[in-house]
Amino acid sequence: MVWVSTQGRSAEPHYGAVWEADGHTKPGNYRSADLAWRDDWLYAKRRKFVRIVRDQDLWRVELPDGKFTGTMNRTRAKDAAMSWGLRILNGGFVWPG
Repeated sequence: MVWVSTQGRSAEPHYGAVWEADGHTKPGNYRSADLAWRDDWLYAKRRKFVRIVRDQDLWRVELPDGKFTGTMNRTRAKDAAMSWGLRILNGGFVWPG
């Protein structure tokens, strides 16, 4: 267990992420709280990373390599985008080629 400073608030325990002195996680230790949604874009530290796009009545996830997933409802698309984003950022996915 690591005690995490929450910048001005009291420290909270967090299992897994390792924080640097500047309050950011080290590369490879991202968690869902480190990602944020703005409109249809998922951001990783102020950088557009993954987005969801409307496809008729359903949604698809557009990955950083330009490929799209199958169609799904908006809630599932946001969940899938978050999962893909964490997997890519934490080094659990290797791009083919």
